[in-house]
Amino acid sequence: MTFAPIPVMQRPGARGFTLVEVIIALALISLIMLGLVSAFATLGKTAARLDEHAGRSGREWLVGELLRATLSSAIGQIKYTLPDQRQTIYFRGDTATVQWLGSMPARHGAGGLHLFMLGLESCAGRSRSSMCLALRYTPYVREDSSARVAASPQTQVLAENVSDFRIAYQSHPARVDEQAVWRGDWTDADKLPARVRIELAVGGAPWPPMAAPLGAIDAAGGKRVQFQASASPSPPWADSPQP
Repeated sequence: MTFAPIPVMQRPGARGFTLVEVIIALALISLIMLGLVSAFATLGKTAARLDEHAGRSGREWLVGELLRATLSSAIGQIKYTLPDQRQTIYFRGDTATVQWLGSMPARHGAGGLHLFMLGLESCAGRSRSSMCLALRYTPYVREDSSARVAASPQTQVLAENVSDFRIAYQSHPARVDEQAVWRGDWTDADKLPARVRIELAVGGAPWPPMAAPLGAIDAAGGKRVQFQASASPSPPWADSPQP
């Protein structure tokens, strides 16, 4: 008996990709890659903007905290003698500069009483049109101190490329029903203003306004500092200050 061989099932003929199909696949892959690259680029720009904003906000916060801390500690009890023998407090200012005697926070420096001056100065190494907000300060030493040393003011640049800068001073109401008034200068020889407001814009972008109440507060005990009014050294940056 003979058996007929069982025919082997034939697989359908395998064929490769056509040139058109390969081109379409490459085009789809290119579009996907282009979308991914664009998404990553946008993500990178967003991250850079967030970092820049966070850095700017951090700088604004640090500058604001420093100015609020030093201005809030301004002391009006210590006075110095003018050439005509009149006595005046160290605090005075206008819309462009303000000078005061206050405490340097220990986290920003050596601490202790310092003479401060805040104002605009030409940025070193830049064009004259580029202005920087600078804080000048020097340790306060009583005139009758045996350890008195003439110290040159140090300068700390707080902001560069300043496009707008204004200072205002709030008076103390004489009566309870009287409203406090903001003005552009302070020349009172006997008392400090109630508040100081600083408005600043850097590169055309305004910073949040900074306001500081003044009260000669002792940071150690929270009590008012009491000093006897006596002749003291005049600010090193003003040879003949006027009250």
